[in-house]
Amino acid sequence: MTTPSGIDPRRIYWANGLMQGVAFGAYGLAAVVWWVVDLELSPIRLIVLGTVMELVVLLAESPTGVVADVFSRKWSIVLSWVIMGTAQILSPISTLLPVLLIWQALWGFGYTFQSGADTAWVTDESGESSDSLVMGRAIATSIGVIIGIGGSVALAQWSLRGAMVGSGVVALLFAGWLARTMTEHSYTPVDRESRSTSAAMIDTWRRGFRLVRRVRVLRILMVATLLVSMVDEAVDRLDLLRMRELGFPDLDGAGSATVFGAVWVGMTLLTLPVMIYYARRDVDPSDRRSAGLMAGFLAIGAVGIGFMAGSIFALAVLGWVLRDVFREVVEPIGEAWFNRHAESSIRATVISFRTQSMALGELLGGLLLGAVAELVSLRVTFALAAVLLAVAAAQVGRLLLDRYGPGAGVAMTQT
Repeated sequence: MTTPSGIDPRRIYWANGLMQGVAFGAYGLAAVVWWVVDLELSPIRLIVLGTVMELVVLLAESPTGVVADVFSRKWSIVLSWVIMGTAQILSPISTLLPVLLIWQALWGFGYTFQSGADTAWVTDESGESSDSLVMGRAIATSIGVIIGIGGSVALAQWSLRGAMVGSGVVALLFAGWLARTMTEHSYTPVDRESRSTSAAMIDTWRRGFRLVRRVRVLRILMVATLLVSMVDEAVDRLDLLRMRELGFPDLDGAGSATVFGAVWVGMTLLTLPVMIYYARRDVDPSDRRSAGLMAGFLAIGAVGIGFMAGSIFALAVLGWVLRDVFREVVEPIGEAWFNRHAESSIRATVISFRTQSMALGELLGGLLLGAVAELVSLRVTFALAAVLLAVAAAQVGRLLLDRYGPGAGVAMTQT
């Protein structure tokens, strides 16, 4: 099935992933360098920026996931881009922390309208729910990150703030393109004629919650996701500080953006072959296969963060790369896994529960590990992060102990 513009829904989905990479890569690089190098924010202030955003995501994720299932997934995605683009444009207008927090919160709110809705939309529009579909989006996102970082580095030579504004403009333009090209031929909104809108939304949320609570695989993934996200929040906010502490070049904003951007591009280029290999494997998806891959990747990531906790710069760089490469692969595996177990009418809601678990983990991890970084040291913070990621790997590894062979995804969902 194609849209009126003749574009396959899967291509629109992958284009959405590509532009996520472009906009988020360009904005993320410029923002982090601006915060760390120009504004010289302390570890706890960097963590607070993330904590406020994740608190908003935690509170808004389920309601906005329900909105996508009850009203429209297409317009939920378009609205998401409009809100995020606006936040990216306005975020560098002031250096005051309270103002920075406002735009971080707005960006997080906008993101919740898209998380889960895009995968739910393409699954119904294309009739496909394979892991390769989600992994294809992840590959497109990685390619977009490379493009976005290149543009951000170029603009950073003129202005870091200009790069942040430019990323927001791209987001708004893409929102307009999506509004013209996306359709919802296969989408059946929840019946709101026989009951109130609020009742339909509450019922959709309850059905999604019951599914997550009933399916053992999803319960285990929720816990693992929370642990992984605790690590991600701290490491993402503090990795540049830690690398500068160990010997990363002490440059100005433009120089730091260039060097840090080059490292980020290098990591992304290393991630792509792993993603492409996974996407091209002609093997039916199963819970056991996904569990083995995810547990292994998380274990490697834990070793990488352990290297970052050490004092040898070369090993820390290697650990930095290992953690980033395999983290990027774990994310689409987890989303595809949830998507396989979700029912069509509540798919966006169910996937949003996973994102909500991520937000809770990032909120808790930011507060806990951020406090350790501020009161003790970055070294101890990264050591604790490595332990948490190892526990997450063990949590997913529990699924490998079940008495089911590959392809036993249905059996493994029983309580």
